[in-house]
Amino acid sequence: MSSRPVPSHLVANLGARITLGDRVFISYGAAISSSIEVSIGDGTRLGPFGVIMDSDFHVAGDRNAVAEAKAVRIGRGVVLGSRVSVLRGSEIGDGARVQSGSVVSGAVPPGAVVGGVPARTIVVDQEADVPLLIQRVLGLPSIPGPLEGPDDSTWLGFFGRSQNSCSPSKRRSESAGRRGHEGGSVGRRADRGRRAGSRPRRRHSMMTMSPDRSPKRAALFSL
Repeated sequence: MSSRPVPSHLVANLGARITLGDRVFISYGAAISSSIEVSIGDGTRLGPFGVIMDSDFHVAGDRNAVAEAKAVRIGRGVVLGSRVSVLRGSEIGDGARVQSGSVVSGAVPPGAVVGGVPARTIVVDQEADVPLLIQRVLGLPSIPGPLEGPDDSTWLGFFGRSQNSCSPSKRRSESAGRRGHEGGSVGRRADRGRRAGSRPRRRHSMMTMSPDRSPKRAALFSL
C-alpha cells in the first residue's frame, strides 16, 4: 500500500485471508499479517504504525517448533490508536477504543475503552463518568445533578458570588450601564471640541542635548 510518509503492508500466507469491511481506514506505517484469518469490520480505523497479526512466528524456548496461529477478529466502528499491537487470537468488539501504544491480547468487550500493556478496560460507559469528571475538573464539593448549572445557588456559593450578581439579567443591565457611561463621555468630549471652534492648536516640542552639546528636537506633540 502506497501510504505516506511510510508504506503500509498487508501480508497473507498461502491459504490465509485478510477481510476488510467497508470504509476501513488504515494509516501509514501499518502492518497486517495473516497466517489463518484477520477480519476487520466496517468503519474501523487503524492508526499509524499499528500491527495486527494472527501468529507470533515462533515458540518461546523452542526455536524448531512451529508457531500456532489463531484468527484475529475486529468488529465494526473500532478505533485503534497509533502503534497499537493486536496479537493472535484477539477479538475486539464493536465500537471499542484502544489507546495508543497498547498491546491487545485476548477479548475486548464491545464499546469498551482499553489501554496499556497488556490492554485493560479503562472506561466501559463514558456517560456514567461525565458528572464525576465535572466534579473533579471544577473542584465541586459534590457531583452535580442533571438540572444543576452555573446559575444554581450551590455552584454560585462555591465560587463565592451571589446569585444576583451572576444572573443573566444583572449582567445585561451592568453591561448597558457601562455602554451608556462610555457614550456620555464621548459626547462630552465632542461638545468641548465644537465649543473650541476652529482655534488652531499650539504645537510644542521637547528639546534634548545631543552628545556634541547641540540642541536636538526629540519629539513633537499637540495639545
